[in-house]
Amino acid sequence: YVRAIEHNSKVRVLAHMVDGLLPLRSYEVPVDEMSDEKLGLLMEPLMVACAENKVLWELTAEPVQRQSILKKANDVGVQFSATADAHFLQAGSWGNLRDHFQAEDYISSLGLTKGRILRT
Repeated sequence: YVRAIEHNSKVRVLAHMVDGLLPLRSYEVPVDEMSDEKLGLLMEPLMVACAENKVLWELTAEPVQRQSILKKANDVGVQFSATADAHFLQAGSWGNLRDHFQAEDYISSLGLTKGRILRT
């Protein structure tokens, strides 16, 4: 992710980031066994790249496992973008555009800084 951000000025949002550890979990890195401090160090290069390049970190209303990562990212200067990950205006309980406001509320409840997507 860091290389993609640094070498592609068109990247504006990292989507489906959750607490940032999802990609590592998919590679079976035991992130949930690591301390918050160690995870902070592991994730800091990505946080700095996002902050320096004004790349937003996307969050849905779904609670994350490691809020400490988001709070550290916020402290480093990362801004967050709310999404409903909507595929439909309204369809059952998944992928509804109406859930966007819940994502906005979730970001606010964590005390994170909301960003705006800017055209380049």
